Amino acid sequence: MKESKPLVAAVLLLLGPVLSALGPAGVAPRPAMFTQGGPDGYGYLFIDNINETAGPSYTELWQDISTSGTQLAIQGDALWATIQPPMMVRFYGQNWGAAPDPSIPVESPNVGINSNGIVRLLGAGQSNTWGPDWNVALPDTTNPSITDGGFIALFWDDLYGAGANDSAQWQVIGNAPNRRLVIQLTNWDYYIGGGGQVETDMTIQIQISESDDTADSEIYFIYVGVTDAREGGDSATIGIQAPGGTSALQYSFNTANSTTPDTSTTPPTPRVIRFIGPAFVAVSSVTQAGTEPESALQA
Repeated sequence: MKESKPLVAAVLLLLGPVLSALGPAGVAPRPAMFTQGGPDGYGYLFIDNINETAGPSYTELWQDISTSGTQLAIQGDALWATIQPPMMVRFYGQNWGAAPDPSIPVESPNVGINSNGIVRLLGAGQSNTWGPDWNVALPDTTNPSITDGGFIALFWDDLYGAGANDSAQWQVIGNAPNRRLVIQLTNWDYYIGGGGQVETDMTIQIQISESDDTADSEIYFIYVGVTDAREGGDSATIGIQAPGGTSALQYSFNTANSTTPDTSTTPPTPRVIRFIGPAFVAVSSVTQAGTEPESALQA
């Protein structure tokens, strides 16, 4: 049965403040400061973890792959790498990676990662090309060469991963059929005018859940070590866009404090943003309070 997108969105938007006001058992109530948005034209919604009760859990999700993951050769300016994950992800109703059954069609086995904080789900025969340094709002209709396939702006900014401590990795974690594709930019720097980069300790990670072709993958953005305004997203685009730009869901565009941690906790909790496809929405609106489906995805 198809969900009513406006109704489901309304349920989520109403549910969050109620859960926020109640707070976890034994914990004083906290202000309704978390962020929700959508749906876009396809049906994606997002919710972040500024409120722990309604949002995704950093402690359950975070897994550092800086030493366990396969290294990506993108330490520099506007560099691309292409991977072929041994699992399938579904994004805006289309499949990428390796199908669990030969009868399931996939657009392409290829996923592209760019040093400027972009992940692309490449179309059949589509090359992995340079991505623009300067971000724009979503939907992006100005860069068809990079937005014709599935387009994910994890933290689209003029980044520069060439510092001595910078590295990038990818890894598939967990067990089928509940694996996750994890891509991580570790201690990633940003570029400044006049040349060079600012050394930072910000680590940016995306996790994409495995799909069996019945529902879109859930997508998580995680931001660790955010300490200054640039790392906080004041010149970055964060969001997702369908192949061909037919639909998009923007979390933020050049917005201060978009990736800063939740300072109501001690220590502050890193920001997590969760994107949920339409097939997950009805379940998520009921289970956010403690039986989060994401628990089945843990490694």
